[in-house]
Amino acid sequence: MSAADNAIPGDYLYPVKEARENTQLWLGRSPEAKIDVYSRMVKERVAELRELAMEERVEDSSVALTRLQNHVARVAQLAEQGIQRPGDPSRPISSNLLNRLEEAMEQQRLDEGVLRETLNQSPANAGADIERALEAIQKGRERVRSAVAAAEPVTSPVGPPVVPKTPAPPAGGQLDKGSDMRLDCTIHRTRRC
Repeated sequence: MSAADNAIPGDYLYPVKEARENTQLWLGRSPEAKIDVYSRMVKERVAELRELAMEERVEDSSVALTRLQNHVARVAQLAEQGIQRPGDPSRPISSNLLNRLEEAMEQQRLDEGVLRETLNQSPANAGADIERALEAIQKGRERVRSAVAAAEPVTSPVGPPVVPKTPAPPAGGQLDKGSDMRLDCTIHRTRRC
């Protein structure tokens, strides 16, 4: 751990911290590795925004906000690119990619909670950037959710993956237990199905 680890925008060592993060991105070759790095960077930007808000350094928070917006957008872009399966729409989406995206979305949900708490505790003049950060995280999470929902196949035990379809209820209006379980698996994207 170096002195630059705790630097926030406006601090003398902040450019060192930025350079180290850019190196980590460069070293992360796979989409999954990049998603991990960007997720850590989003968490770091949230911590910076919180500290800047509490110190009432509003003029420096725009740097952290812009970087957070970029990181969230890159996670969504990596999700969209990783889910598009060029040339072979029947090829299943990597379970490793899906796991990383699920972890990233969970971390962003936690980050959102920290930002909401910060918004409630921070001075009024710091609220605008916090609200924009919340909006960026929500939009990014929605982009990832939409990409996964539109493209994720459900792999059947026998045969090729199939695109999930919502079953129509039988004439009586009730789904049988098996259909209900398949629908639950489709909606919640659980791997236990």
